[in-house]
Amino acid sequence: MCYPVFLIPIDGRNLLSSEQCESSIKLDTPVFAISVILVFVSSGLMGFFPEAGAQHSLSAMNFILRHAGWLYLIAGILPLLFCGWLAFGRYGDIKFGAADEKPEYSTLSWVGLMFTGSMGASLIAWGFAEPIFYLQTPPFGIEPYTSEAFEWAHVYPIFHWGIAPWAIYCLPAIPVAYMLYVRKVPSLKISDSCEAAMPDKKNRLAWILLDVFVVIGIVGGVATSIGFGVPLVSSLLSELFNIEDNILLQLVVIALWTAIFGTSSYLGLKRGIKVLSDFNVWLFFILMAIVLLAGPTLYLLNITVNTVGLWLNNFIRMSFWTDPIQQGGFPEAWTIFYWAWWIAYAPMMGLFFARISRGRTIKQVVLGVIGFGCLGTFLFKFGGRLRTLSRRC
Repeated sequence: MCYPVFLIPIDGRNLLSSEQCESSIKLDTPVFAISVILVFVSSGLMGFFPEAGAQHSLSAMNFILRHAGWLYLIAGILPLLFCGWLAFGRYGDIKFGAADEKPEYSTLSWVGLMFTGSMGASLIAWGFAEPIFYLQTPPFGIEPYTSEAFEWAHVYPIFHWGIAPWAIYCLPAIPVAYMLYVRKVPSLKISDSCEAAMPDKKNRLAWILLDVFVVIGIVGGVATSIGFGVPLVSSLLSELFNIEDNILLQLVVIALWTAIFGTSSYLGLKRGIKVLSDFNVWLFFILMAIVLLAGPTLYLLNITVNTVGLWLNNFIRMSFWTDPIQQGGFPEAWTIFYWAWWIAYAPMMGLFFARISRGRTIKQVVLGVIGFGCLGTFLFKFGGRLRTLSRRC
């Protein structure tokens, strides 16, 4: 997927044409060096002192959740409002490219690239596991395993993977795409897209620290995804082939993933990532058709309408619920954690979404990213939840 923020494409013609974006690149040495040092130092400390590292990490996380959870909730909803203003305001018709330029990718491929590039093993894992946790520890003080708890177990997954997260991903894509295809700046660094907000080019340290902060956030987001996905896949392989689920098997899973993703990235957007994403999209349609046809079809349709109604009716409440009186821990454990995860991933997703959005307007990007992204996660998590909760019933 294009480049990390410390790799700067220097050949503008290659970057801004339809050729793959792996053309000539230049290493931003300060950003790269500082990022690598911080990652290796933190990883080394966690590796050599796992118990102390886990304890300090947990303490830091609890401190942030306790004192800044309200801020994360506000930060999670503001991108949705801002993207809506961009799409339906006077800037909505600005095109990323020439006035007569057509989109570089078809709508189906564009949606497939966005969806498969941002949602992966974590979506599969939590599509099945997440509603069980909500059923056991429902929000709003609801009694566990009741009919009301079952209904909310359907609602919260589409809230946590819905319009707010996709708006967080969409927000950085707009300035980056504008920088690439309107101002034609051959760079994929977040700091370069923030030039208007950081006009002092002499203050090089601020620009470096911004990109380092982005890199560290991406590393944290990817580590979280791997932490969720690898144990899931290794446990499935263990059950399927009757082998021991151990660290060796997990390393094999990581190696296979690296080989698949590395090969698709090496082949480029059109010959690698696009082909893989198109295949995943058609596989997704087949899976959803099987779930719907296998039934119970009438129950699926009824619970869908009910879930969407509850979600629409309670969206504002869920978005700002801090549970200040009972302090049961649900917002901190779920909503705030998810918003922090999406925010950490947002720069990388923004870079990728911008790279594949040439020839589209701001309105098309906003509505496409949020609308199609939500539709995909809704359907996928909906199928997983139904199969899981029907077994619990």
